[in-house]
Amino acid sequence: MYLTEVNHWDNVKKQIRFKLSVFSGLFTTLVFIQLFAMFISFQGTGSSGTTRGVFNLNISMITGDIIFFFTVAWMIAVTVGIIRTSTIDMDHTFVSSRTTSHLANGGFLVIVSFIATITTVMAEFTLKASYYLIFGSESVAIIEAYTFFETIISVLVIFMYLLFAGAFTYFIWHLASIHILLKVIIPVVLFGLFMISFATPISKVASFYFLENNLLLFIIKITLTSAFLFGATIFYTASREVKK
Repeated sequence: MYLTEVNHWDNVKKQIRFKLSVFSGLFTTLVFIQLFAMFISFQGTGSSGTTRGVFNLNISMITGDIIFFFTVAWMIAVTVGIIRTSTIDMDHTFVSSRTTSHLANGGFLVIVSFIATITTVMAEFTLKASYYLIFGSESVAIIEAYTFFETIISVLVIFMYLLFAGAFTYFIWHLASIHILLKVIIPVVLFGLFMISFATPISKVASFYFLENNLLLFIIKITLTSAFLFGATIFYTASREVKK
């Protein structure tokens, strides 16, 4: 008699394809969210003005910041969605372990992050081009030119931010599931740290990640931290029994 050994990596790939099929509607939601963010961005993400005599000058900055923040919020919501109880039950249609389930979720979040990155960059380009076409060249004082290299950098940075948002949310959500009180304590603590971040060492942690000027170091920091968060999640959930 022969024992059939499950190929875990094949199982991971099957689960990723399955999740992409089941959650395909999320990308439609992403498009609508980014369209809404573009509409808001037409008002400008920042402004300044000056008055001299009878002349009044108002300057508005048209950037993709709002689109980016809306996309990060969408990424957090997607991460929570794939680890809900109803979603976890879908993994058990495959012969899998807790580890393969986490790896499949991680692979899914990587793919989702990349797709969301591309749509974010395209949305920002569309926003600026639309503003120029609608309001005319006379309303635009300065046009920021993009080179191919700068576009690649934007793609890498946005992808890293989205991946980090997904990994951090994934870790925190599983950490909170250990005990019911943690579901209350962790959000309160995180909110408190956010509110006083500029007066605490938390600001130094944020600067360590998000104010890094060296692109390579930034990518290394985010990649290693994201991998650590997923690894920690796998470690402390390894003892949980997978439903058959």
